[in-house]
Amino acid sequence: MYCVISKADFVENLSGVVNILMAKTTYPVLQNVFLETTDKSLIIKATDLDSYVEKQIGIQGKIKEGKVLLPGKKLLDAVRELSAETLTLSIKENKVHLEADGSSSIFSVLDPAEYPEVPEIPKINKIEFPQTVLEECFDDTGFAVSKEESRPAMCGVYLRINKTETQMVATDGYRLAYIKKGGKFDGTLDAIIAPKVLNLFPKGEDKITITADSAKIGFKFANTTIVSRLIEGPYPDYQRIMPDKHTCRMQVKSDEFIGALRRAAVFAHPVGRLIALHLSAKKSSVFAETQDLGQSTQEFISKYKGDDLKIGFNVTYLLEILHSMRSEEVIMEFVNPLAAGVIKPGIENENTERLYLLMPIRLE
Repeated sequence: MYCVISKADFVENLSGVVNILMAKTTYPVLQNVFLETTDKSLIIKATDLDSYVEKQIGIQGKIKEGKVLLPGKKLLDAVRELSAETLTLSIKENKVHLEADGSSSIFSVLDPAEYPEVPEIPKINKIEFPQTVLEECFDDTGFAVSKEESRPAMCGVYLRINKTETQMVATDGYRLAYIKKGGKFDGTLDAIIAPKVLNLFPKGEDKITITADSAKIGFKFANTTIVSRLIEGPYPDYQRIMPDKHTCRMQVKSDEFIGALRRAAVFAHPVGRLIALHLSAKKSSVFAETQDLGQSTQEFISKYKGDDLKIGFNVTYLLEILHSMRSEEVIMEFVNPLAAGVIKPGIENENTERLYLLMPIRLE
């Protein structure tokens, strides 16, 4: 192996794969990246056995073909500290030499034959898809994915694409995030995707080619290929729990509401993070109390319609929803203190519908 490569290109592409590497594993090869030089490029691969990512960097100048396994995060740390604009990678006496402007680092290597076989990207159900749409959907929903492995379907985001709209849903049982984007799309898809896969997407590209079969999904970019196992379903029937009516409605400026919540949150108990919304046509406030610390009441201005209402929520969950919406105004709708609250933007972007559900906490 021998190649000379731009440090900036190497860091950008290596950074795009190391997040998939496993910090703790009984299979050490999964902490390594696979590097391969071909006649015109350097290929970087990484996997956690569920997902695979491959980056391809064009190389000009002399290249000697070769393959090697290197510890991914240590390699990235070493390259980042170099001040040179270019660096040289080579194999000498079964060691990898990283050299740049008088700096030399030598890495021990593993046998590249130990690297797991990378599955082929699916070749069916091909969809050309705008990357910005998929990124927006994930940004607005991904925070609500469950971390409880006992409910595997809820550990992923549900993506549904048809000819006229795209939907993405995430839920952990306590909150649900839903977005629908209208448009014209050239295929259909129903899939539950691990969120870490969407975090591997390169930035600044216009289109993604999506392909999927019954077990895998593939994402193809200009110089990046991602293949991941699909999470087995079925996904929870989120349509069934979407409320179709409300008895109380509040509209409020996001900044004012978030400020009141954050001030009250200082006094919320570390376990449960309970705050209480006290809502009426005359006055709206948020209340929090911890026995050892004290209590806080923060008033805020809102437009409220309905009977007086006191309802409790986990303030951390509520703030995550509000921050994800990036909306100047927020609408909250309620049925009663024990039913899920509906949260949605006061003003929505064209061809977009966003809706969030948050389960309440019973107040004593």
